[in-house]
Amino acid sequence: MKVKRNTQVIIRLSNEENNNLKKLVSKTGLSQSEYIRQLISGKNPRAIPPSEFRDMLGCLYSIDNKLIKIIDFAKENGFIEDSIVEDANFMVKNAIVKITKAVLEPESGKS
Repeated sequence: MKVKRNTQVIIRLSNEENNNLKKLVSKTGLSQSEYIRQLISGKNPRAIPPSEFRDMLGCLYSIDNKLIKIIDFAKENGFIEDSIVEDANFMVKNAIVKITKAVLEPESGKS
């Protein structure tokens, strides 16, 4: 469900404050409105990660796919137990999720 936003807030900023806001917002790829909404929600928007991040994430997914193939081969040939397979696969997928969240999701500003 889309949130209905019909209240407008107008604030006055100095040129320096406005330039600083624009600089901060531009690093995130968000609109000024969304940037401020996240701040109000207690989140600190993160900067857009460098393109190398996507490359590294792609490498992790590639490693995960290769690990799955190795695991399947080992299982088929009786070299490895299912619980070990599930643990290894879970660890890789969990690492990918944690890394992605750490880089892409806004930080909670609440301590």
